[in-house]
Amino acid sequence: MPRYYFHILDGTAATDEAGVELPGIAEARIEAIQLAGGVLREGMAGHFWHAEPWLLLVSDSPSPTAARASFVLNFSMVPSSQSPESAITGGYQALAHVLDAPPKR
Repeated sequence: MPRYYFHILDGTAATDEAGVELPGIAEARIEAIQLAGGVLREGMAGHFWHAEPWLLLVSDSPSPTAARASFVLNFSMVPSSQSPESAITGGYQALAHVLDAPPKR
């Protein structure tokens, strides 16, 4: 059974060093959605509501910079003063920046 790692990247890195064995990518997607919901529900992404994006990188490695990504969930809140197009562009720029930089601990 493959092991999936769920890394939260928000300018810092909350790396998943243990991972979870799951039967396949469909189950990893369900796990990612539940994890993201929990992060938002528990208020662990407080800066999100101030238009700072965060990512949930699901990969095959405990190191987000050495990993092969299975998929990435990108979360950003668009304030009423910002166009959706600039939010999308900013999300892609944040993803590129986070994946290029070594994780902060």
